[in-house]
Amino acid sequence: MILFRILLGCAALTRVAYAQKVFAHFMAQNSFSYSQQDWANDINTAVSIGIDGFALNMANFEMTYEPGKVDLAYAAAEALNGKFQFFYSFDMADLSHPWDPNVIVNQILAHANSVGHIQVERQDSSVHFRWSPEQ
Repeated sequence: MILFRILLGCAALTRVAYAQKVFAHFMAQNSFSYSQQDWANDINTAVSIGIDGFALNMANFEMTYEPGKVDLAYAAAEALNGKFQFFYSFDMADLSHPWDPNVIVNQILAHANSVGHIQVERQDSSVHFRWSPEQ
């Protein structure tokens, strides 16, 4: 929780760049013990320092519990009526666990109509990344 607050503090400094929206990267796999109230607390802390949303990092090998925890996150964000939003950041780093495209689509669709899901030009938005030490 302390590390999270430090990261939020650092992210708040990006406001001086006059960004339209400020998002913090949130490792959804670290939410295994989160309740909806935990999400609400983190969201309210983020809002209080000028963060508009979280990029929810999703790890494929953790899809056993992450979707349920993300449901709680969206429920907490929806209480703010669109003042805090999420988008997915699908982690492609572990090539031993490749993503099934249907899982990605279903995860996006699960919250596509939520006021807590950011859209860019009326399109659902998500990102993916892959890092390799060889690169």
